[in-house]
Amino acid sequence: MKGALEGVRVLDLTGFLGMYCTKLLALAGAEVIKVEPPTGDPGRSIGPFFGETPHPNESLFFFHFHLNKKSITLDLGTPEGVALFKRLADRVDVVVESFAPGFLSRLDAGYEALKRSNPRLVYTAITPFGQEGPRAHWKASDLTLQAMGGVLTLNGEMAGPPVGLGALQAYHAGGAYAAAATGVALYYRGLIGEGQMVDVSIQECVAPGQQEALPSYQTWERVKTRRGSQKASLGFGIYPCKDGYIFLQLIGDVWGALTAWLGEHALGEELAEEAWSDPEFRNKPESTQRFDVVFADFTARFTREELFLESLRRRIPMAPVQHAQDLLADPQLQFRQFFVPVSFPELGQEVLCPGPPFRFSETPAALRQRAPLLAEHNGEVYKGLLGLTREDVAALRSTGII
Repeated sequence: MKGALEGVRVLDLTGFLGMYCTKLLALAGAEVIKVEPPTGDPGRSIGPFFGETPHPNESLFFFHFHLNKKSITLDLGTPEGVALFKRLADRVDVVVESFAPGFLSRLDAGYEALKRSNPRLVYTAITPFGQEGPRAHWKASDLTLQAMGGVLTLNGEMAGPPVGLGALQAYHAGGAYAAAATGVALYYRGLIGEGQMVDVSIQECVAPGQQEALPSYQTWERVKTRRGSQKASLGFGIYPCKDGYIFLQLIGDVWGALTAWLGEHALGEELAEEAWSDPEFRNKPESTQRFDVVFADFTARFTREELFLESLRRRIPMAPVQHAQDLLADPQLQFRQFFVPVSFPELGQEVLCPGPPFRFSETPAALRQRAPLLAEHNGEVYKGLLGLTREDVAALRSTGII
């Protein structure tokens, strides 16, 4: 079965800001050609590494974000490199880049220049604050984009400083929105036959991560602040158990089921009293504190799995707090075959990799191949798309253009 973007060819000129976008496009079946400088993408130098010493072809960080892609090298700092890029852009469906606004335009290789010879091109630009506006040329990091997008307002203890989210989540939010927008632009191109430019501001993509904070202000003009470990309501939090922690979120009419469960273990008699049936009473600070003491005593008697399976039977929303190693043994992820073994012949073994974050019934996303070695597809791409000979490619390599 073919992927949703089967037959779509993408030039990937992104750095950290856009690597997740092009990964999603590659998982959906697009042929993604990653354009790296001759020295290699900076992500190749980020550990951990498969071996004991750093190596550009053994970065697990690079492996994760560049599965299913091809790799070519090209020096955009030379006129010859820019000319080659423009020829490549004539033969693809999508260009995705994350340079500072105007960088490629100053080389006469931005969207306006490229669409003259390829009017069907979808050109996606991912930047911290968009192509235009008062902050367009501001520099930013993942952390500052989290702050400018508002999510740091809500993360951390009330009396302490804001706490950043890990794992480059601002960049990945921008990448996810960019991939979706690119798909929409491709669909639109199928209707009218023309490409367009997709301008992605990561700050704007981060802002929805505040979830109910935005509609709360729009509806009631309430400004949400971070609560830290202080619970917003009773029955919403993390509790200790024998082998870790369990998360509880009392949603819906489950109070009776929960107190019945506690009662079977001679706990929480007072929680079954009539006063506790009133949600307003339960959400008083003193009630919340009392519940936490009782419920923590209860959860400490069981393992995460015991609590989780029994909560499923009783239809009470609970979930184990997983460690990274727990995910590999998770029955649901195993059933869905989420972790996929990918062959890395150069390493002499298969590497278990996280699979696609989505599945379509008729056009399934799939892991087809390992992350590329540096410049692995120079010959294939330059010969196949531009008709260059082996001697041409060797000459370009010798001059450092590729």
